[in-house]
This record gives sequence, C-alpha cells and structure tokens, in this order.
Amino acid sequence: MRYAGEPIATLPTHKVIRRGIGYVPEDREIFAGLTVAENLRLAERQERPNYALVYDLFPELETRGAQRAARSPAASSRC
Repeated sequence: MRYAGEPIATLPTHKVIRRGIGYVPEDREIFAGLTVAENLRLAERQERPNYALVYDLFPELETRGAQRAARSPAASSRC
C-alpha cells in the first residue's frame, strides 16, 4: 500500500495518522449522547481543523451542531 508515492503498509499507526490518513468505520458510529459538534471535535486530527470545508461539504452538520447526534439526520449514512 502506498500513499503519495511512499510505502505505508508497514508504518506504525501513529506515523500513518501524521500523514493525515485516518480510519472511518463503515458503520459510521457516533457518540449518540453527544451533540453533532462534540462528535466533530472528537474526530479532530489537526490543531486547527477546517470546519469551513466540512460545513461546505455537509451543511446540515453546522445547522444541527447543538442537537444530540442520536436524533440528527446529519448523522445518517449520507455524511
């Protein structure tokens, strides 16, 4: 397996993550008791996450930020 021309299959997980590669489970589990915004903060991988880009791609996440994730259509498989 290669990323940006570099072999990464044998790298330790922390080194793969530092390259900006993450794992998104297929079932897209969330913390239902937390808000949509809190779930997003838990997923941060950068010191200054680009929420403008996230909200451009998924506008419902911004409008439902204060809503519990379990009740939010934004937590559906569309995202």
